[in-house]
Amino acid sequence: MEINTALKKARQSRGLTQEQFVTGILSPAHYSKIERGLHEISAKDLMAILQKNKISFDEFFKQNSVAQADDENNLGDQLQTAYYNQDFNQVRKLVTEIQQLPHHDLLKIKAKLILTLLERKRKFDVKDKNIVLQRLFAGDNWLQDKFSLDLLANFGTSIFTHDDFAFFFQKIFTTYNDKMSEQTEKMQTTIATICVNYLYTCAENKFRRL
Repeated sequence: MEINTALKKARQSRGLTQEQFVTGILSPAHYSKIERGLHEISAKDLMAILQKNKISFDEFFKQNSVAQADDENNLGDQLQTAYYNQDFNQVRKLVTEIQQLPHHDLLKIKAKLILTLLERKRKFDVKDKNIVLQRLFAGDNWLQDKFSLDLLANFGTSIFTHDDFAFFFQKIFTTYNDKMSEQTEKMQTTIATICVNYLYTCAENKFRRL
């Protein structure tokens, strides 16, 4: 289920009008376009709406996500192992196999991301943003997931808007601010890269407003 459909379902189940659901966050006119799939919603605004209406972020995505089949879990594990081993040939083989699957949208996106990482490219199709948001950043488990953090470090500025990236950065900063010395060197490098990229987006966002 798409995010706009899930929001509409959550609102209607509470018997709220669009104005009541988003008051103080978005205008009813803008939110109406989000529900109709005409506008995307930022992670910051989505989180604010869920908090305002006492909807668990984790449960919101959990109840609207499709359960992964055993073959997806198995291929996903193999893909991640090949990525961490920097086994380019195995990654390409798995990516080809995964792209031939009839469904498994998230796994296909992971495969595309991993191949792009290994090829050291930085462009990513933003039309897949909602699936990435729903499945990789639901709840707080992503804060300990190496793949999700690598994704932010390498593609965060390409996939997400400044406000979205700021939301993720704040969560990371709160989690790791006083725990950096406990992390591995690789994790410290990943978090530091996210911080540098966040500062870059801040400077770029300020420049655009001048």
